Amino acid sequence: MRHRLIATGVSLGLALLGTQLLAPSAQAAHPVGRAAAPTIKAKVTDKAIKLSTSSIHAGLVTFKVVDKKAKGSAVLQAFHLHPGYTLQQLSQDFGPAFSGDTAAIARLDDNVDWLAGAEAKSTKPGWFQERLTKGSYVFIDQNQQAPIFTVLTVKGKVHKRTPVATHGKINIFTYGFEPRGAIRNNGWVKVDNRSDQPHFIEFQRVKSGTTRGQVLKFLRSGGHGQPSFAKRANSSFGVISPNRHAAWKLDLPKGRYALMCFWPDRLSGMPHAMMGMVDMVNLK
Repeated sequence: MRHRLIATGVSLGLALLGTQLLAPSAQAAHPVGRAAAPTIKAKVTDKAIKLSTSSIHAGLVTFKVVDKKAKGSAVLQAFHLHPGYTLQQLSQDFGPAFSGDTAAIARLDDNVDWLAGAEAKSTKPGWFQERLTKGSYVFIDQNQQAPIFTVLTVKGKVHKRTPVATHGKINIFTYGFEPRGAIRNNGWVKVDNRSDQPHFIEFQRVKSGTTRGQVLKFLRSGGHGQPSFAKRANSSFGVISPNRHAAWKLDLPKGRYALMCFWPDRLSGMPHAMMGMVDMVNLK
């Protein structure tokens, strides 16, 4: 994920230079009816991200991410920029931020609303649901060297829509996770960032009985090679800003997983996982 984000930031600069985006406007929610959240399909290829629609009314929106790339998985990330902070500035801040520059990290934290995302593989689509208000939103593929992006326009007043049914919840705090309830290996889970910094979640399957201490020891040793406790299966939930929540659909084998965040800390510059932001959860 760290390398995905750096590559994305570096490549966005020239491609997005001059693109004008409207920051979402703050609105009171005056619902107009109630219905299921509409679904936007995002097809990611090696050359483009194609949304099934270029505009939608404000409210809850479900995203289905489909991977059509020749190699690797697609990792869709949604965000919007605050007024006065440009896409060129964002691209210039990524590299320094992930090299520990705390001023660059603070700019990414304070000037971008990170709105979650999902990873899709060739045989498995990724799903997430997020509430969007009026404005323009950028969607990028983090797992791509080329500057692949598209823009979604959200218009009108917020429509009240029925959220997906979730099972369990993952609360995110400044340096930790709090899995709550019975989180299913194949189903929707609610993610709530209650901290004061952006975070993302890496799910990595591990052998039964693996402890948080073992994972931390491996990471702090430099994380070279394949750890003895790792198993095949992983997935990523995109970066989400403080005081935001979203729903994410898991599609993983049952078993034990390490939850990790590698977003850089605005005070120390270190990836959060290296500071102890690791937890364990059993998917049932």
